[in-house]
Amino acid sequence: MKYKYSFLILVCIIFSCTENNDGFYFDENSKEKVSSWNEYLQSIGHAEITTPTVLLVVRTVDCKKYFNEIQWWINELESESIGLSVIIAEKYESYFDITVNNFDLKSIAYQDSSFAVLNAGLVQSLPLKIYINPVNDDLIGARMGKQHILDRFLEKSDLGL
Repeated sequence: MKYKYSFLILVCIIFSCTENNDGFYFDENSKEKVSSWNEYLQSIGHAEITTPTVLLVVRTVDCKKYFNEIQWWINELESESIGLSVIIAEKYESYFDITVNNFDLKSIAYQDSSFAVLNAGLVQSLPLKIYINPVNDDLIGARMGKQHILDRFLEKSDLGL
């Protein structure tokens, strides 16, 4: 009997620690959720999103690990009519500034010093990429860092990349 409970506890721990297998946190069509994201973005100094936009939401400690994906998005969207912003959840402005300067994100970075993106329940964890299209109220959120997740993210969105 003792081993039965031990096994049950082990299974619960394993399942609670595994991530969403497909890497997607949400794929919705919701005017209300798009509005919530716009409210959050305006609270950190970002303009309201009125055109299709990709948000990369990271912490300063994530930037180095996910730099290749951040750079890929910058290069891919440079000549597109799709917006790109990097939201950096960092309490201290000095760390935020160092990260922005080290990764040359000056024109697209916004600081979330109170971790409002997490506290408001917009996302459950970081880092992630989010596609928002306010024209048709599409909202797609997925983990960063895995090629197969990026491929599926591009398929689900109407980015055309």
